[in-house]
Parts: sequence; C-alpha cells; structure tokens
Amino acid sequence: MPNHVKRIIARYIMNQYDLNPVINIRDNISCRGRYIPEQDKVILNGTLEVYDFVKTTIHEAKHVMDAMKYGRFNFEKKYNQAGTVAANCGNDPYVDNKWEIRAEKFAEKEMKTKWKDLKNGISKEDKE
Repeated sequence: MPNHVKRIIARYIMNQYDLNPVINIRDNISCRGRYIPEQDKVILNGTLEVYDFVKTTIHEAKHVMDAMKYGRFNFEKKYNQAGTVAANCGNDPYVDNKWEIRAEKFAEKEMKTKWKDLKNGISKEDKE
C-alpha cells in the first residue's frame, strides 16, 4: 500500500480520537512508530502490514492523548523520567517505560473493540 494511502488511514484513525498531530510515514525507520511531543508529530513505519500499521497508529495516538492531557512539555518530561526509573531498576527504558506499556495496552484494547472488524476483515491476501 502506498505511503500516501497510509497517511490517509493514519489521519482517519487520529480523527476518530479528535487528534491532529503532524503525520509522517517513513520506510527507513527502525521502529514501528514514534511520537515527538515538542513537534506534535507522529512518525509511522511505512513498511508495516495493515493490521500492525493500524495498531501502531493507535498506540501513538495514545501518546498524543497523554501529551494533550498533561501538556506536551510535561508529558515528555514524565515519559523520560519513566524511562530513567525503568533503567535505574535494571529494566529497559523503552520496553519497561510505563507510558509505552499503557499505550500498548490501549492499542490492544482498541483493536479488540473499536477496530475489531478490521482484524476480522483482513485476509491473507490483504496482507500481501
């Protein structure tokens, strides 16, 4: 699927949560997605299959929601502090960051409820 179509899909998903960050789709990033609070920008990996792309977009949407709730500057500070706490406890600053865990749980829940028909409607042929 072309990246301009993925950008339209990502925009649609963000609109479902009343969010309006800048959205960039890139094929050359090493992660699934990233939210940059100071720029209110979401960068999404364009090489993901449809289901993973949607789930990642929802995950990043949760970060945007948290940034709106706490303020972008305060959210970034809280996010970085949580990574430091995780690292100081001998854990991974990303994987064990409470904000990442919350965003992933949110995405999983949303994929099972609000976006459940998407999973049911994606066949093997759609993934290829």
